[in-house]
Amino acid sequence: MTNISAAMSEITRVAWWSLRALGCPIGAVERMAKVLAISEVLEGECLEALRHDEGKLIESFKADEPQFVRKNVQYGIVDASGRTFLDIGPRTVDLLTGIAKTSGAVRIRVRNASDLLGLSGACALAAHRGIPVLSIAMDDRTSSQLRWTLYVNTPSGIQTVSGSTGDGQSAILATLRSAGIASASLTDLLPAGEQDEIGDEPFALDLIGFAPRETCEFGADLANRANAELHWTDVSAALRDAYANGISVEASNLKFLYELETRAWAPSSERSRLQAGFGAPSPAS
Repeated sequence: MTNISAAMSEITRVAWWSLRALGCPIGAVERMAKVLAISEVLEGECLEALRHDEGKLIESFKADEPQFVRKNVQYGIVDASGRTFLDIGPRTVDLLTGIAKTSGAVRIRVRNASDLLGLSGACALAAHRGIPVLSIAMDDRTSSQLRWTLYVNTPSGIQTVSGSTGDGQSAILATLRSAGIASASLTDLLPAGEQDEIGDEPFALDLIGFAPRETCEFGADLANRANAELHWTDVSAALRDAYANGISVEASNLKFLYELETRAWAPSSERSRLQAGFGAPSPAS
């Protein structure tokens, strides 16, 4: 395996066209490219997922449109209809931030997604808008653990605290309170869904957002509040470093990203002779 440093802006630029080649709608591709690049910095393996799951992603963009059913003022369900979270995530974040700003807190449960690609990038967008968001999903390494991450926009930038538990969502809230990250009133702000737990559905996800006025007791310095069981990340610092120094990615994954881009080039013809002239059709067409 050979790694190479790629500019953050170049990843975003090429991903714009590469996602179009997979069938991403032109009106949504700009945000998806941004979410993909941010997620590559924060969690890695996103470009690798494009290469290994190419066929599945093409089919996901052809799937039915997602549906949102609002159960009450603070709880709703997104049926992803088999679409990739790279597509569903930015839309869900729009719902989450809009409802949280008016209702104080909101839980959105995502079902029937084909993956969780771009999860960290989508949640970072919510935090950037001033809405702390807690993501909870089944750990893909074990069916008995929940993995969770809290994204908060602190005075020093976006930070996350994350961990895992086998004792359900109530244990996550207890952990946040005991670490002094969340206030004792957090449980009251957390809207109950139809079921408290996600269950064993693949790629099921809970996103829980809180309006800034409801989270005034969140600690600004999350690093000092984390402990041995929690992982702390300075998201803003990681992104600044990526923009300044590039992202280390596997060369074969970057090569595939450029190969995808060529599928979006205009075909050779008299009308398009001044364009790319590349003739390989996109399998999404």
